[in-house]
Amino acid sequence: MEAENTSMHDQAEHHRELLDALPGAAFLLGPDDCILALNAQAERSLEGIPRKPVGRLLPEVVHVGGLYRVKLAEVHRTRAAVAYPDRWNGKACSVELIPVLDEAKAVRRIAVFVHMTSCAAQEKSCRDMAEVTSDIIVRFDRHVKHLYVNPAITSVLDIDPQAVVGKSHRELGVAEEVCAFWELKIGEVVERREPAQTLYTFDGSSGETVVDVRMIPEFGPDGEVVSVLTLGRDITELLHAEKSLRESETTLRIITENMLDLIGRVDEQGRFVYLSPSIKTALGYGPEDLLGRDAFSLMHEEDRVRLADVFK
Repeated sequence: MEAENTSMHDQAEHHRELLDALPGAAFLLGPDDCILALNAQAERSLEGIPRKPVGRLLPEVVHVGGLYRVKLAEVHRTRAAVAYPDRWNGKACSVELIPVLDEAKAVRRIAVFVHMTSCAAQEKSCRDMAEVTSDIIVRFDRHVKHLYVNPAITSVLDIDPQAVVGKSHRELGVAEEVCAFWELKIGEVVERREPAQTLYTFDGSSGETVVDVRMIPEFGPDGEVVSVLTLGRDITELLHAEKSLRESETTLRIITENMLDLIGRVDEQGRFVYLSPSIKTALGYGPEDLLGRDAFSLMHEEDRVRLADVFK
């Protein structure tokens, strides 16, 4: 056991030496997202880090921003690096999460780089991006008052973004069901301290509108949620397209299931994946008897050879 602890200590010291050579605050996480090492810059720039942080989860050591868990899951899923602006321990920063893969392309380590920036610089950068994006961005305080609304809101509502800043939905005279909806959703994010997602349907400037909304808690220096950032994307046209596709598929199925002609579909291996009901009249087999079977097994030898060339 003593030898094992010595080995772990030596590894941590080796990792730290490597991290100390890097600019900015840096952490090295294991596959379970526990801290394997951190450099001196991390200890200096992110005040309040407790003693002996190695072996603990990063959110237990640092008040990470609301995007951290979302981005960490993205790195594990895509095995690709991500970079994003955030606030850690209440300080503006840019964060990079870089996966280190093993021979099997699985995430073995994650390097975390935190570059502290001035609040003014980060706010300007974020605002510049928010002003031009087509996504609807709204920041609420804990009491569901609008702190910021980007221009994209005008694509779905006939309102002046600046006119709602500093006011809640109730102060704006919005319908009770709208007030109740946002008070519930924002309140849940504040209470659970975790990102959430919901669909919001409302009567917009072009009729019924559906927006896919992601809600991200933002933390203050004391680790408490001080605001909630919402990112909304209008998916109304997408839902209409999906509905039209389903209706087209239903119409096509009704037609094929009532035709006298035989209609079938096979996969790349030549196995039946669809057969119209007329197969019963023609061959005496129902579709359920043949699905998954080799289509060539039902053909004459000459037809089998000729059609086999088509599949090559």
